[in-house]
Amino acid sequence: MRWHRLLLLGLAGCGGAADTSSQNDLPVQTFTVTGLVRDSVLGSPLAGIRVLVGDSAVITDAAGRFTTIYRGGRTSIIVNDGLYEPYLANHDLVRNIDVILELAGQAPYVIGCGFSGDSVTATMLDLQGRKTINRRAASYLLARSGPAIIQNDAYSWHWNPIDNITWRTNVPLGGPADSVDWTLEDGDGNTRFTRCVKQPPPCQGCASRPVAMHPGR
Repeated sequence: MRWHRLLLLGLAGCGGAADTSSQNDLPVQTFTVTGLVRDSVLGSPLAGIRVLVGDSAVITDAAGRFTTIYRGGRTSIIVNDGLYEPYLANHDLVRNIDVILELAGQAPYVIGCGFSGDSVTATMLDLQGRKTINRRAASYLLARSGPAIIQNDAYSWHWNPIDNITWRTNVPLGGPADSVDWTLEDGDGNTRFTRCVKQPPPCQGCASRPVAMHPGR
């Protein structure tokens, strides 16, 4: 009997109640991920963009900002928007982070324009590394002079390469214009709209004509 009791006590001491605690029971550490999404060429904030942080989705506000809370560890930040090239970045979340996401546009850009006599000149940028602008009816300009409107499609524009992604374009209008609305479409159907407005000279007799740019998605 004595030995039986000692044996039971020994078993209790060696393999008594199992230790049920494990690392899985520890609280999951989370961090705040904030960021700004903007156009890589124009620098303008992009509203309404869906950002995927890990498996958590968030939409940018009017200022192009987003914020979410996510668990620590290796985390991907992904953006897939039809007008921009896919964006992917990986982060090791060990603290709160604030990131800037610069999206490269798919559609061609007008990044500068000017008026000279009866023609308009524009600098156009195509980040795809080639002139993919659809040069017929899909890409065109509307030149306005008072109530008169002149439409001119891209097939007749004069192109001069600056580098492999930048082009200088000159378009005779057949008359003076106060503003030009550019609609540019690439071969994949991505479209961007930009308005160039000729500003009046700052003083009587001034010859300079600054141009106001109004880019759009």
